[in-house]
Amino acid sequence: MRRLAAAAAVLALALPAAAQSVTLVHKTPVGQVLAVEESTLLDAELDVQLPDGFGGRTKGKWRLLEQKTRTFTQKIVESTADGNRTLELSFDSAVKETLKPPGKDKTRVNTSLHRRRVWVGFLNDSIFRIEPTPPDSLTQGSALATPVAPGGLGALGPPPIADDDKGDILFAEKLYSTFPKGEVKPGQVWVLDPDVVGRAIFSFAYNPAQHAVEGKCQYKGIVTVDGRKCARIVMQLKGGGQIGDLTQAFQLEMAPEGFLHVAVDDGCILAYDLVGPVRISAGQAATQIVASGPGRNTMHYKAKMKEKGAEKPAEEKKDAGGAAK
Repeated sequence: MRRLAAAAAVLALALPAAAQSVTLVHKTPVGQVLAVEESTLLDAELDVQLPDGFGGRTKGKWRLLEQKTRTFTQKIVESTADGNRTLELSFDSAVKETLKPPGKDKTRVNTSLHRRRVWVGFLNDSIFRIEPTPPDSLTQGSALATPVAPGGLGALGPPPIADDDKGDILFAEKLYSTFPKGEVKPGQVWVLDPDVVGRAIFSFAYNPAQHAVEGKCQYKGIVTVDGRKCARIVMQLKGGGQIGDLTQAFQLEMAPEGFLHVAVDDGCILAYDLVGPVRISAGQAATQIVASGPGRNTMHYKAKMKEKGAEKPAEEKKDAGGAAK
């Protein structure tokens, strides 16, 4: 009897947690700091056709391999009730490893984010600004102040962030707009806004006229990650369309799927692992090289809370007369 009672007690504690309904709210307290590790891997085998120099075509196979890894701290500098927020990213490392076609020479380089501090301006899931963080002495008042190049007009400011690296920034932040409104029950499925999926997959290159995208999520229940209660969400995304201009365009199709772990109390994503097939079709008019083939894409993310930040954004801490409390 004692064993049965003990077993019943264990089930009573375990079952409600696994079947708990949640409300997913993206919390953005000023001063919150996350330590982040993230990586992406693209591995594809391409069938290639290229000129042979005699007016004909030569066929071959190329392996396309690209791995990017980044470690950084993410701090919320400003946050407003209408969805505007400014994040400061301090990169410890940001590197890219590639296996250049036809798949012999592997290279490793630091990207333009390596050892950099960067400000990123968000409106909900949309990035509207990425720029190097200026020294505090060069700002005036708000953290949103326009940076001034050292030495005044004509002086060189900090080096720019490469467009390719801008597209890699803060995939996790783009996923917050996939959260449904209201209470979510275990097993519940919801369909995602195509524009949210498009901006997540294609970043600044997203164009509804050129890209077909879709996605859905399902809430699976509560798990514990690094001592924090997290909602486990299965996510399936699909996207396809053209990237680049007419002279150097390629078609990309991808279907990553996996899980998100969202800290229920802190309102932030602590982990995701998304894996899925890709298909690439590319052609260059100048070189007359045509390549296409299947591959696989992997996206990994892990964050740890270093500082919780303020309980509420500053503009919310006001009384009815508008005076700050």
